Amino acid sequence: MKYCLYGTVYNNVNTVEKAIESVYDAIFDQIVITDNFSNDGTYEKLIKMKKDYNLKIYRLKSSRGLGMAYSLKKCPNNSLTAYIHLDVIYNNMLIKIMETELSKVIISNIFQWSYVAKKEEIINKGNWRDLQAAEEMDLISRVGIDYSIPIVIGYNASWKMKDSERRYSNGFFNYVKRKYRIYLDHIRGNGISKNYLKLKIKNDNENKEMLYKLISPVFWNILFKISDLYGKYHNHVIPNDLYVYLNIYKKIIDPKDVGLNNEKFMAYSPKKIYGIDFITYADNEIKKKISNIKCDYINNNVKIYYINNNVKIYYNLST
Repeated sequence: MKYCLYGTVYNNVNTVEKAIESVYDAIFDQIVITDNFSNDGTYEKLIKMKKDYNLKIYRLKSSRGLGMAYSLKKCPNNSLTAYIHLDVIYNNMLIKIMETELSKVIISNIFQWSYVAKKEEIINKGNWRDLQAAEEMDLISRVGIDYSIPIVIGYNASWKMKDSERRYSNGFFNYVKRKYRIYLDHIRGNGISKNYLKLKIKNDNENKEMLYKLISPVFWNILFKISDLYGKYHNHVIPNDLYVYLNIYKKIIDPKDVGLNNEKFMAYSPKKIYGIDFITYADNEIKKKISNIKCDYINNNVKIYYINNNVKIYYNLST
């Protein structure tokens, strides 16, 4: 079996070296990175690391989705692939999950996600799409989920930033433009219909101040009309992110069942998605499949499930 990691990057000079060092292993035939013409030294640092870490580096002006698509195409044929982010510090669990040779595996936790699948399975379903947000939900909901393994594979070093998007933007105008594209693609990539948009707005407005409640519906409805012009990706009758979350719990397996240590097991559930009580659903699915589960709330809206208390160190690193 060939193994390939792939990703896209823009202006991550402070984390790119540590990210690659943390995830690198000799089992990988290639690590493919597409740089979106970084201007902070990221590309130059990647070039210096190329030989030592078996990197294949390309440059392409692209969205997150197109950058991922370009990198995936460069992975060896018939390889088992997983996407990575260059602002994440990884542990060895992503490697161990790939060594099981399972495919269509979603790795989800509150810190960092990934998706393990054969290259051709993704290509045959249309590859990643030109999206700046919800690109993961669109792809995973389209290709499918056979296994869900909520294991902590690392922590996102950029979470400590109040608004990490600012490092991608040159000036206020570019920042606003980028944020607009993210909000727009959230609707497009998740294939949100009018009815589900109403549920989302109601869900988002809970416990918010009156001014937010007045502005939010106007903002989202304008974006919804604009998204009609570009097109939405309705992969299912329900929004793509709702489909993914439902299957995260429906397809969950105990890591021990596939020969993995479950000490880094950590699942999480938002309190509500589109107004649906997800914590009750997650409780039922997780507790009937995983033994010795502990539960805790990290705030009023998110519940975590874990086996070993030590996984909480990743939460401390990320906040």
